[in-house]
Formats: sequence, structure tokens, C-alpha cells
Amino acid sequence: MKRLFFIFLLLLVCFPAIAIEEEQERFGPFSLEAIKQSPYLFDYKGLRGELEAKGINIQSSYLIDSFVMRNRSKRSAKGTYQGLYNLSLELDTEKLNWYKGGRFFILYQVGNSGINSMDYLGTYSDVNSFDPMRSINQISELYYEHSFKDDLFNIKVGKQDANMDFQALDTGFNFLNLAFSFIDNTPMPLFPSQQMGVRARVKFPHDIYVQNGFYDGNLAIGANPKSFFTGSNNYFNISEVYKQTNIGGKEGKYLVGSWIKTGKYDAFSGSEKRNNYGIYGGIDQKIINRFEDKSGGVNLFGQFGYARRGINDVPYYFGVGAVLNGVTQKRKKDAIGIAFGWHQFDKQLKKAENMTSEKVIELFYKIQLTNFLYIQPDFQYIIKPGGNTKDSFAIGIRSGIAF
Repeated sequence: MKRLFFIFLLLLVCFPAIAIEEEQERFGPFSLEAIKQSPYLFDYKGLRGELEAKGINIQSSYLIDSFVMRNRSKRSAKGTYQGLYNLSLELDTEKLNWYKGGRFFILYQVGNSGINSMDYLGTYSDVNSFDPMRSINQISELYYEHSFKDDLFNIKVGKQDANMDFQALDTGFNFLNLAFSFIDNTPMPLFPSQQMGVRARVKFPHDIYVQNGFYDGNLAIGANPKSFFTGSNNYFNISEVYKQTNIGGKEGKYLVGSWIKTGKYDAFSGSEKRNNYGIYGGIDQKIINRFEDKSGGVNLFGQFGYARRGINDVPYYFGVGAVLNGVTQKRKKDAIGIAFGWHQFDKQLKKAENMTSEKVIELFYKIQLTNFLYIQPDFQYIIKPGGNTKDSFAIGIRSGIAF
């Protein structure tokens, strides 16, 4: 399977010379206008779009996150670099004229480990949402999805990232800190620990959706998928109801849910074992439109999560943020964002280790250089990392390119 992906990669890297040659024929020997307008760095005669129209969607991208972290307790600073390469293949069975409603998806990822903020700064949440924790070279996702009766019922089976379906707030995904990508006192399988599972979703009138996911509870990176079938690990079940809105061209999403992780968990006291569970809620709403095409504007998001006390380090989590998409008329694809996250540690940790709460403030500016390339300077200030150390901060930049 990995050989197949490397063949796709070879095809992608062969596109540049051909694409530049075609672009020179259209715009002259020194113009790169055609490449700048493309959503991909390499796309010979729009071949990628033609393949997608026929049901074959190949995506290739590389993310680079570089941070300098200042630990005031240790009176030191360290830099870290982490890269993540993604290569995916999606097959639409209807466009391929096989049968209606099917979709196959596979994602291959390669990433390097770096200095982790949870280790170096003692933070509860990672300042880098794409931190693989250790070097990875893996097929991260491999699943089949089927839609019935115009998506009134949808089912997904295979190795998958639960965060793509649950607690998914698009505005929060803009931020680099992991806390804003999902409600991070929820022990769900997500990057880099995607796991085997089944997700079913039903659509009701007025754009109301009810979905449930049942996944392998083993969150170890690179865990063997067979544990899902053998029952050798705990299972994670999550249920969610969400509603999508569009009021005056301002889209929104509102969700509530609950989860339970089967098995027994030691309480901090060590004297008893109890099941683990939690509830959560989230909103993502555009409140202001900008520009005639309404492509820009201001989006707000908020998230709250409760996880059972006496078992989880952080029983209460709250996050809120705002993103301005379209800074000026000339920079319509740039974005500015600010967010605040609050983690309240369990009272038993407060008694034992004086761990109270950890708060993070993040500010970013995303610069869309071309349709396929962006850079995102980022600043994060962490108040009491781990709930009991001196304030620290991280300055970073994320770069992303779509091949």
C-alpha cells in the first residue's frame, strides 16, 4: 500500500516541469500567473481537476511548524521544528460510475518528532495541534463511507479521525493550539492516534443531525487495528446532535454531545475504580459578512467540556475565540484570530500538587501568499502551565503548501 502512495507522489513531483512549460506557452517565458492561480503547486493542464470530476481526488501537502518556547520556571528557551507530510486518495464510486453513494479514503502521513510543549513547558495542551509526539510513518486513515437517500443516513467504517466528525468547529481549526481544535478533555481517537471505528449519522428536517461513533479506545500511536476486534482495549463511544444554520448568508453550527469510555479507571486516590464519561457543547457562528461576495467576515466560536471528576486531570474546559477572514480588499484571503482557553484541574490535584488552572491566549495572522501556499505567524501566552508553574510563552510560525 505504501508503494502505491509513493507512485502517486512520483507523479505529483513530475508535474512541475510540465506545468511550467504549459504556463510559458500561455503567458510567456517568465510569467508564473497560471501557477499562482492554481490551488496546487503542480497541476498540468488542470489534470487534477479533471481527475476529481471523474471521482479520483489526490491531495498532497506539507506542513511546517517552527516554535521558540520560553520556560520562565527553568529560565531557558528552546526552538523546535516539526514537519508533517500528507498524501491522500479519495475515490467517489458514483463519479467513477461504479455505484451511488460510496467513498473510499486513505491517508498516508510522515512526520518528525520535536520538542514537545507538554514536556518542556509542562502544559496540559500542546501548543502545536499537528505535533505527532514521535516520528511517524503510517497509514493514518483507511475507511469506507456510504451515503443513503441523499445523505439522510451516512455511515463510515474503518480507521478514522473522530475529530473530523465530532466536536468539529471550523473556526477553531484555524488556531495552532490543540485545545481549540477539539474539546481537549475528551479522550477521543484523533491525530496521530486515529483508530478503527464506526460512525453513523442521520439527517432530520431543518438541518439537524444526530450521530454516534464507536471506536477503539486504545490511543497509543501506531496501535494495531486488530485490538478493535479482539476487545483487548477499552472502547470509546460518543454521541452528538448538531444543527447547521444560515441566516442572511451567515452560516453557523451548534452542537451538544456526550461520551463514555468503557472499562475501569483508577481514581487519583487509588482506592476505587470508576467508569469514565463526559459531556460537551460548542458553537461556531458567523456574525459579520464582508465584501460583496460575502467571502470575508467575522466568525465566533465557543466550546465547553466536562469530564468526570476524580478520574480526569481536567474535569472542566472552556474555550472561546474569533477570526476575521478577509483583512482588506486586497488581502481577502488573509485572516486574523484570537482565542482564549481555560483548563480547570481536578481538586485532588490541587490538594496534592497545588495544580489550579492553566489558561492560554493565542493570536495569529494567516497570510495567504498564493492559492496553494500560506504562512501563519503565531503567538501563545500560557498562564500557569500545568496549573502550578510560572507563565510561559511560545512564538511560532506555520507554513502550509499544497502540491
